[in-house]
Amino acid sequence: MDIFDLHCDTAFECERRKMDIDNGSTAVNLHTLSGRRWQCFAVFVPDKLRGAAALEHYCRVRDWLYRQCSLFPERIRLDSGSLNAADGRCTAVLTVENGAALGGDPERVFSLHRDGVRMMTLTWNGDNELASGIGGSGGGLTDAGRSAVENMRQCGMTVDVSHLGERGFYQLADMGVAVAASHSCMRSVHGHRRNLTDEQFAYIRDCGGVVGINFYSEFLGYGGDADAVYRHVSRALELGGENTLAIGSDYDGAEINEPLCSADCFEYLADYLSGRGLDDIIINKMFCGNAQRMFAGTLRRDTNDLQQHKKQ
Repeated sequence: MDIFDLHCDTAFECERRKMDIDNGSTAVNLHTLSGRRWQCFAVFVPDKLRGAAALEHYCRVRDWLYRQCSLFPERIRLDSGSLNAADGRCTAVLTVENGAALGGDPERVFSLHRDGVRMMTLTWNGDNELASGIGGSGGGLTDAGRSAVENMRQCGMTVDVSHLGERGFYQLADMGVAVAASHSCMRSVHGHRRNLTDEQFAYIRDCGGVVGINFYSEFLGYGGDADAVYRHVSRALELGGENTLAIGSDYDGAEINEPLCSADCFEYLADYLSGRGLDDIIINKMFCGNAQRMFAGTLRRDTNDLQQHKKQ
């Protein structure tokens, strides 16, 4: 089956441990990236890093992904904008977790986009130069954050609200910004602060974004297993989210319970959800179709907006 996973921390973890993606110890590796697969590799920037140190860290992890695509070209390639995986290789989509990667300069959005970054969370849990995370001061977007968002909108980079504080989320809504949540669950199912409220989910649904259900046991609740995933999926569907649901595993960045803990679990999970009554159309949209549709739309806007940006 086709799989589009919106979030893993494998690039950060492998670069930290100085190993390649052909290892057998990370959840996402060459052995688990089989079949038609799109995998978002997030450059995670820890909250302790700011300014030049954060930018340097971003470049180092980015270069790790570039190097893997060069070392194993028959197995993995960097997304070039086509999202085409017809030749059987995994398509690696570069993303960023924590807008501190900009080093405090909103104009750097454009250089990250040239690097291949297609989606970026504005924050991790704390405050940075752009906004306040869910565990931060609650201050919302800064002026630099608003500028970064406008630049992201201009070049077609998806604004990712996972980890963003609620004030910042609703400020984005007031700005009319289309957003996604790459790795978040439903707060009305399990009341973790990192999960989305029903109102937040509805906004993402209405603006055409997607919500990647996170496999982290602390966000799923209820044992952190396939039944817990089903509970969050079921609530999302009750809210009209058939075209919003996606996968955002959080592999190699979170504690994930068996049997979801390996990136080759997707056939099992699909079978489980089917057994609970979800039809194949919904499962295929959740596992791949909705994320593909969102990124394809972003890329179309990206092309138009970049042409307009060049004219200016």
